[in-house]
Amino acid sequence: MPGTKLKFVQAFYEAFGRGDQPDGTSVFAGELNWVEPPFPGRGGGTLHGKINLVENVLTRFTSQRSNLTVTPD
Repeated sequence: MPGTKLKFVQAFYEAFGRGDQPDGTSVFAGELNWVEPPFPGRGGGTLHGKINLVENVLTRFTSQRSNLTVTPD
């Protein structure tokens, strides 16, 4: 079972590194709860569902970083 969980995480980061958010979030259940810690200028909190994750975290995160690279081990 631990190997399966690792593969899910690797698949997410590999897709995220390609900028393929729909493929990356396909590894998550439809009704996920994503807990975002507070950052400067953002209060943090819990997001519900893939759409909220993509719109409020992933898209915002990647749009603010022009040279983002992700290399999963």
